[in-house]
Amino acid sequence: MKRLLFTLTLVVLITVAFAAEKPSHQATRPESVKAATAKAASSKEIKLNATGKVMEVSETNLKIERTVKEASEIMEFVLEKPKKVEIGDKVNVTYIKKEGQDVALRVAKVMAIKKSTTKAEKPPDAKQAPAGSASK
Repeated sequence: MKRLLFTLTLVVLITVAFAAEKPSHQATRPESVKAATAKAASSKEIKLNATGKVMEVSETNLKIERTVKEASEIMEFVLEKPKKVEIGDKVNVTYIKKEGQDVALRVAKVMAIKKSTTKAEKPPDAKQAPAGSASK
């Protein structure tokens, strides 16, 4: 009786092991693998950035002019919400491509960086004696 039970258990385990090793028909087809990869890639939103000068602005659209490799180009963005920028402002736009259009997620003004004064530009200290007077 023990041998019969042991033999049946062994047969069942071997059958299950071979059945688990068989690949399914869907997993072996390269078309379905490529389609699944393409679908996953299209669902991800890639955020892009552009910096330039505002040429036109309305409640729904924004046009900026930017320079790339010494060539000037104009980019147009769709605004989901009206932005508080004016013509001539330098802005940084974070956007995504959606349905063939560039959709602006964030529009931020670029602040100018002030140059710090160097030693040559600093005014002379009042404590120093004038150069023309000498002590006697």
